[in-house]
Amino acid sequence: MRKFFYNILVLIFVSLSVACTPADNPKQFVLDSKVNLKERQLELQKLATFDISKVYLARLKIDGSLFEVTNLKPARISSFKTDKGLSVTLLVFDKNKENLIFFTHDSIEDKGYEHTLNVEDLKAKKTFSFPVIKDNGKLVNSVVTPVALIVK
Repeated sequence: MRKFFYNILVLIFVSLSVACTPADNPKQFVLDSKVNLKERQLELQKLATFDISKVYLARLKIDGSLFEVTNLKPARISSFKTDKGLSVTLLVFDKNKENLIFFTHDSIEDKGYEHTLNVEDLKAKKTFSFPVIKDNGKLVNSVVTPVALIVK
């Protein structure tokens, strides 16, 4: 009888562990194939606002490494250049400073990924997964954990 309860507890623990991990489905962030990825990347890079009356700073851990992004300048998390173009992962606040936009352009596969995280979710420190270009050019589904949102 004791072994039966032990097995039930193990099953419950495993079920909860799996249910509480971030989603590993990068397909949910795939951009429509009609989107011109180079234009979208340039558009996002121009979103920086030089309004210093209220500066937003987000600190995030992506696969354990700490990154910072402000509304003053987009943050290039990673990039990799090939003969097919530049693969890049960017973070940028929108014009209204209400959302943090995650963008990845995988030039090797000619795919784009985008996710918008509102400021409230940043404050709540909700962990999720997002496709990120690594130093070797590979696209990896990375765990993103908001650490802090500072407004000055």
